Amino acid sequence: YKKVDESNEYLFYRKEGFFYNFTTSDNGDVNIIRLRAPGRLFGEVTSVIEMGGSLTSTRAIAESCVYSLKYTALLDLIVGDKELIHAVIETYAWRVGAYNYVIYAKNTFSNEQKVAQLFISMYDESNDDAFFNLPYYFSHQQIGEFVGLARETVSRVLSRWKEQGIIVSGKNSISIMPKELIEILRHPVK
Repeated sequence: YKKVDESNEYLFYRKEGFFYNFTTSDNGDVNIIRLRAPGRLFGEVTSVIEMGGSLTSTRAIAESCVYSLKYTALLDLIVGDKELIHAVIETYAWRVGAYNYVIYAKNTFSNEQKVAQLFISMYDESNDDAFFNLPYYFSHQQIGEFVGLARETVSRVLSRWKEQGIIVSGKNSISIMPKELIEILRHPVK
């Protein structure tokens, strides 16, 4: 959808599908910054601030539906609409808070908390079942790339959770107990 250093006059809305933001080092290594769920904007920062291009690239993980809106069209829409102005400000405030949280999590979360945060980011809060099937299956390697851990570390965390009954995994599927993972986020495993 967008690439690093690409000039961006649009903001995008993820209607369906999961995405990730990433950068690529000079030697070709991919650094996944964040997994993004549906229902959020992206590209809005570089469409507003003269940064000389995007800081990250964005790629869809599976079939997706994305709406784009030219930033100048957004400005035309919000002029005089207090409700829409409030929604735009709220989005930017959320984004600042999210970046602060990502920095905090990367520097202070345990390995278990990092994986729990990834799984919770895919959780549909309208589901009140004890278990929730993750909408996409990720290999241990992919989970490690998303959260900045080695594949072996992810395997140990998932094995421990499987023994504790927090997750159930099958061929190409993972079901989670969201309440247990939220507890891990609140109270790290020692």
